[in-house]
Amino acid sequence: MVNYNQLKSALIDCVTDISYPQSDDYYEKSSADGYAFLGAAKELLGLDSTQEEKEVWNGKPYGLRKPYTIKGTVFSADTQYLYTGWSCSLFGVLLDRKDNQGRVNRIKHSLSSLPVFEDGYAKQAISYCSPKCQYIVPNVQAMAVQLGVNKENSLNWLLSRFRRGNWKYHLRGTNKYHPQEDGFHLAMMWFALRGLDLDKKYDMMREGLQSNLVSMIANNYPKHHINWQHGFLALSCAQVTPLRDKCIKLAFETIQDKNSNFRAKCLNAFALAVLSVDHEQKLFKEL
Repeated sequence: MVNYNQLKSALIDCVTDISYPQSDDYYEKSSADGYAFLGAAKELLGLDSTQEEKEVWNGKPYGLRKPYTIKGTVFSADTQYLYTGWSCSLFGVLLDRKDNQGRVNRIKHSLSSLPVFEDGYAKQAISYCSPKCQYIVPNVQAMAVQLGVNKENSLNWLLSRFRRGNWKYHLRGTNKYHPQEDGFHLAMMWFALRGLDLDKKYDMMREGLQSNLVSMIANNYPKHHINWQHGFLALSCAQVTPLRDKCIKLAFETIQDKNSNFRAKCLNAFALAVLSVDHEQKLFKEL
């Protein structure tokens, strides 16, 4: 059984040592998500998040400061897109509970302009960022569900394409599918779906997703070159003590490493903060 108080105490020491990035490796400086995850971690741990709030809502309004090219495509993404809106909403919902300033509603309004695919293959799945993107991205559908954006269509899309604990990227207008979601994004999907009040027909999907994650962590640990996956993986296997403890150890190593990517530090810090204070899963239901 994890000692949540000890976990929280150790995490506070680590989080207060995280400094803002000077480089923009893997968009660590220009993307709002790192600052949002750090701010949310601080809120959960009872620390001051004033500077992160300024970064997210003034300096980087739930997006990027610059456009970039989506991997595997030839076009530039908009500076605001669903993943970043989702991560900023996790911070915003904590701040809104304190002062009721409607930050999450503003983000949802901003995301309401995102295109929705309306062909027979996509079944009105929400777009990642641009109608030019021909790939339907599974993890974005789970985030849309938690945000309540195009919720029913995204749920139906996920259920119809769920296979053995995973989903494949779908190329619109074809029957072609591409590599499956990696363990990190599956863990984020599990987090987005875990606390939602959904019809029982979705239980099998959520249970199969978690079972697959536990198997991956035990047998073929998911890797990523900036190590941003460990904290969310710890959340997904929180009831399996040796696996959870392994993920927690790796997450702390990433946060404490001075050379780690800022976004990786902040993602791990947020997930561990959730684990330390929200073990009854009362926070972060539908945003």
